[in-house]
Amino acid sequence: MKSVSILVLVLGISALHAAPDGVADTTPKSPRCSKTLKHLYRNSGDGETYLGDYSWMVALGYQEKNNTDIVFRCGAVLIADSWILTAAQCVTGLGNSELVKVRIGDLNLNPEIWDGANPVEGIIDEIKVHPEYQIDSLAKDIALIRLKEPIPHSSSIHPICLLSSPEFIKDDWYPNRYGFVLGWGVFKVGGGLSSKLLEGTVKIVEPAKCIEKYAGLSTDQTVETKYSKITIDSDVLCAGDTDQSACDGDVGGPIVFIDPKDKRHYLGGIITGIYKCGISYPNIFTRVAAFIPWINEVTGENFA
Repeated sequence: MKSVSILVLVLGISALHAAPDGVADTTPKSPRCSKTLKHLYRNSGDGETYLGDYSWMVALGYQEKNNTDIVFRCGAVLIADSWILTAAQCVTGLGNSELVKVRIGDLNLNPEIWDGANPVEGIIDEIKVHPEYQIDSLAKDIALIRLKEPIPHSSSIHPICLLSSPEFIKDDWYPNRYGFVLGWGVFKVGGGLSSKLLEGTVKIVEPAKCIEKYAGLSTDQTVETKYSKITIDSDVLCAGDTDQSACDGDVGGPIVFIDPKDKRHYLGGIITGIYKCGISYPNIFTRVAAFIPWINEVTGENFA
């Protein structure tokens, strides 16, 4: 989670007041998903998070071959008792590393720091990557992880609701909308990964402006292929600015919106593109609403 010296004093508040107008009427309200928030208003810009507010947040831990150290470098989201949603790039092309940890409901990943959380570590049963995922362009960068055993609900663990409303697809949804991103990624450019879960408020960027921002990268030979070939279409969502954005280590985590009527979190997208940690380039998210049919087919659940 990248931040700069300019602190945004509306962290979390902007996301609440600018939640999608139609969410409460168009998105299913399953009692199994999310829960009423304890802390609705924030007044700090330091990315502070509170125990129990993000009961659906998941950290993915990796281990290099011949090394016992585990590094948490991707995020994910619990969407059902046995299912986790993340980016395909977090579970494929791992090279010499292996995904070995799925930690749910934690706040600070440092085992020496007691934060009151009682996280659960799930055992991976199966990983399903979207069949049309393209690693060289980040197209359809979405994957599902099935756990061997259902995760029991508690005060710190609960699945998130999915923002599946058709209204979320329309272009007129974009102006002046804010969401917020979460992760254990880099807090300051050039720094290391954070052990503490951080949040940041991001403004939605209209598709045309996002396309314009990334268009110049297609001919830049110094840019990673996945960003020079990236496709901005109806499968993705762009958000971010120079003050707050996702950064290295946040991929696979969520962009979330809060419904002010029922005070629940709704998952809008999965973090996939973080070119230059959002400096001059918006973050790119796989739009969850565009993949509801695939998610339903794989999980056997009914999210819409």
